[in-house]
Amino acid sequence: MGGVRTEASLQDATNKVNAITDGFITFHFVSHRRLWFEVKGVDKRYTLHCANEYDFYTKESADTNPYNKIAVAIKKALRERDEMERTYQLLIAA
Repeated sequence: MGGVRTEASLQDATNKVNAITDGFITFHFVSHRRLWFEVKGVDKRYTLHCANEYDFYTKESADTNPYNKIAVAIKKALRERDEMERTYQLLIAA
């Protein structure tokens, strides 16, 4: 039984991850299986929630682990940010 279990550890997890990104990506852990994040320059909140065997009787795997999904979600968010930046540059150039 691992993961984030108390309010103090939620805040510790949030602070540690936010320190790594230096404010470019802001994370907020709701629990060890639910979090949301925002990318600087993107007007959108990305949420991740992963079921566990106690909620939905699923087996723990790489696919159900929320921490493995973070990288995929961040890549998607950064692609969206890049697309917004390209669109903005086209608009101001016109």
